Amino acid sequence: MKKITLAFCIGLLIATLGAHAQSVFSFSAPEVDSFTEGVYPDTGPEPNDTFTKMISYIVNNGNTPLSLHWQLITNQTNRPEDWILMGIADNRMVRNGWSLESGMTDTIQHTSPIPPGDSCFIEVTTFVTVYADSGIGHFYLRVFDDNETQVDTLRFRLHKLTPALPRPGTAVETVSQAGMAGPYPNPATGDLTIPLKNAERAKLLTVTDHSGREILRTDHFKTSAAGVHLHTGLFPPGMYVIHIKDHAGKSLSVQKFVRQ
Repeated sequence: MKKITLAFCIGLLIATLGAHAQSVFSFSAPEVDSFTEGVYPDTGPEPNDTFTKMISYIVNNGNTPLSLHWQLITNQTNRPEDWILMGIADNRMVRNGWSLESGMTDTIQHTSPIPPGDSCFIEVTTFVTVYADSGIGHFYLRVFDDNETQVDTLRFRLHKLTPALPRPGTAVETVSQAGMAGPYPNPATGDLTIPLKNAERAKLLTVTDHSGREILRTDHFKTSAAGVHLHTGLFPPGMYVIHIKDHAGKSLSVQKFVRQ
């Protein structure tokens, strides 16, 4: 009888430990990476059309309804200037991004109860224009259950690979090349010369179109005493911006030209 009782207790202990070992909740994507070229302000039929949204789903693996709690980890949330966190939403409500970052709302947020086997979304909404700097925005959330038996970090990363376009009414000028003339011939139909002192320092050339989309990235181009040379024969007609950087990534020149 003692052996049966002991075996029963051991089995019960193993079952209990197994139940606790199972995660209370899981993510459809614990790390979310999204990409944007930036948008033009006030475009689209609705303001929401200009926002970038990143979303992940949290699944309740338990046997009872579960409310999750989350908070924005402000000391790990960072992004280039002019990138705006519009808000963070879950199945309960939308929270204003500025209020979350400034501490104007409660630090810890709560979802509505999630039925067993069901899921809840968390959505991070940002606003990044074509005039904003390129870079990576990090938005990290601490997510946990009632008793903090499980605590996880949900990571959202937004990548803007295209350089900032000049704002309307702002002249595009050569960086660190004051006094140098602009690209010629401009408009271009074939070969284009970008005047640049010490052109041998140029290691990377990128070209973006009017929307900020990168259409060329190369480290193979000709240089001479006159500057950097680029063949534009395959470019569709339109306005383009040339970015030239040195081996350390420092900008040497930003110039605009028109392909006829």
